[in-house]
Amino acid sequence: VVAMLLVAALVVAPAAAREYVGESDDGNVIYNISDGNTIYVGEKNLDLAPVLGTNSTGWLVHFSSTTDNTVDKTIAISNARDFELTKSAVGTTTGTYYVFKEAPFYATGAEKNSLGSVVVDIPSITLDVVLNDSTIDSVNGDSVTRETKLAFKLTNNLAGFSDLKNLDEQPQMKIEVSAPGGGKLTEFGKRELGTIYINGTTEYIYNIDLTGVESGAYAAQAKWYSTGAGASFYGKGYDSNTVTWDISA
Repeated sequence: VVAMLLVAALVVAPAAAREYVGESDDGNVIYNISDGNTIYVGEKNLDLAPVLGTNSTGWLVHFSSTTDNTVDKTIAISNARDFELTKSAVGTTTGTYYVFKEAPFYATGAEKNSLGSVVVDIPSITLDVVLNDSTIDSVNGDSVTRETKLAFKLTNNLAGFSDLKNLDEQPQMKIEVSAPGGGKLTEFGKRELGTIYINGTTEYIYNIDLTGVESGAYAAQAKWYSTGAGASFYGKGYDSNTVTWDISA
């Protein structure tokens, strides 16, 4: 019994999920961020009060070495209830950032000296167009016939949104297809491409039917919306790569 109690005492409770709060005046979504959550470069309207407590300001601190207490990045939190994580502040330094009210910052035992921590990551969105029956075979740069069925494959690293209870609280993207005549389509091959939830999983949109589709050169890109969940990433260079293919006559 004693052994069982000791094992139970060592179990660490999982981090609380980020919490959807609502929309800001500019149409962006507000999230409460708790100890252990992942936040992404580009996000704004983040509420860090669950970590900072009653403190309205503070610091995110990254240590290159917790052994010799080497700090290699600090990010000022000027407003805990309306925080934006910018490219310029993060650069390429990702990973665990400890949250402090003020200096000095101690790496040794940071779990005790800090108020908590968050994981900082850079959004990564990868699009591919593949054969419907063999999702590892990309048609990027190739030519296909109208008899070929395709699938869109969208991969992302934004698993920090996966614990949100309602899908509508998660970021959404659209896949925009550029047709030979210059049109921009979010419905293609009899499939709707306008609402794709981004939560760290690989999403497939199968059975893209090319019957009756205009022949010529096509391109596709996954893009962020300017409002709603995911609007923080709009216009900041975090749309996906572009995939191109031809449909022969």
